[in-house]
Amino acid sequence: MRVIRILTLLIAVVFIAGCAKDSQRIESASSSQQPEVNTTIQREQQGSKKSNGPSQPQTNEPTKKQDADGSQKSPDLELKIHGQKVNLTWQDGGKPKMRVKADKLVGNTVAGSASLEKVDAELYEDGKLVARLSAPLIQADEKTRIVTATGGVTITSADPASSIKTIKAKWIKWYSRDNKIIGNGGITAVGPVASINAAEFIADTRMKTVRFNANPAEARAEVGER
Repeated sequence: MRVIRILTLLIAVVFIAGCAKDSQRIESASSSQQPEVNTTIQREQQGSKKSNGPSQPQTNEPTKKQDADGSQKSPDLELKIHGQKVNLTWQDGGKPKMRVKADKLVGNTVAGSASLEKVDAELYEDGKLVARLSAPLIQADEKTRIVTATGGVTITSADPASSIKTIKAKWIKWYSRDNKIIGNGGITAVGPVASINAAEFIADTRMKTVRFNANPAEARAEVGER
């Protein structure tokens, strides 16, 4: 009888120890699963007043601030991150300048410069959509408002009055404050009635006026307004 009691106690101890190990495994697995990151960053251009008060919790809604006359305005930069997906918006005077959707952010948003992968972007002029851009990689500099797209870029005009509808290049650089685009590396442009091959091009954002160079030192063709 005494032997049976001892065996029963040993079985109970082994069972309790096994349950404890299973519980630890479940807790470890639960702690290893990281929640999806959802972040919103909003910032005004240099020159705006900074608050020394406590920070406010971020939301997914744009934060509007008041000008001196009491009118509402949106931040000049808004960056939303959902997991790895990224939405970036640049504004100028309360009007959109660029809207970007990207698969991944690889950069320093604190310093104001970021690289975005697998990008679809909308370019605006005076708040009006004038062009669309797609590229494997872009670098967006918030301070200079210059966007560099590389890896094989396609830019398409959204302006019905543009002289060229689509341009493909190895890389392009968009100077958003000057409404100027330059590109290089095997240019192929498609217009309403013809296609053009060139070494480089210079255009306004609307692509109303586009200059193509067969050689960097020699002009080949120019289309559009003068």
